Amino acid sequence: MKSSILTGARSEAARAELNRTPGQLQDIGENAAASASSLKRDAGNVARDAVYAAKNVGGQLADLARDKADTLSHVVTTDLDRVKAYVKDQPAKGLGFAFIAGALAALFLGRRS
Repeated sequence: MKSSILTGARSEAARAELNRTPGQLQDIGENAAASASSLKRDAGNVARDAVYAAKNVGGQLADLARDKADTLSHVVTTDLDRVKAYVKDQPAKGLGFAFIAGALAALFLGRRS
């Protein structure tokens, strides 16, 4: 008898739990939908910020590359002008240096083969 009372009490508790469950499931579903919406919004914000940061860094790199190219162009032009002036002032030495540089290049390149 005692066991049937316990079984009956358990059944009533289980029924009460089942009656409460649909409302809880609805709450869980609403919470999940709100969380998904928030997650979607946050993911969109993160993606937008990442794109902005990538564009910003890309622009900075492009500016830096242009600056370095301009500097290199100026240095090469200046050095080339100095070499032209030196060869114009002292043509024999200029030809001598060119001959030695060509001979060394041929020597090193010839050994590679």
